[in-house]
Amino acid sequence: MEHSLVPSEFYEEDYKIDRSLLKITSSEELLANRGKFEKYLEVVNSELEMAISQNKTFFHSAFNNIEGIKLNNREVSLRTKSI
Repeated sequence: MEHSLVPSEFYEEDYKIDRSLLKITSSEELLANRGKFEKYLEVVNSELEMAISQNKTFFHSAFNNIEGIKLNNREVSLRTKSI
């Protein structure tokens, strides 16, 4: 798995995403701010990869147990109807 380096600024406690990027309405503005978007996506991708790799066992068992969870939910629903 390839990892990219996340700029340290994103880990600063007082760092905030530039919310003006969410109000872009023209293609020209989008192209002008492409670098910022790419940096944000790198951070999201990197954090997502780390979270998934750290919780791989949990995700694997959860996805393999979806039918069991559905069955438990039905059973709980039936038992709580009279409450």
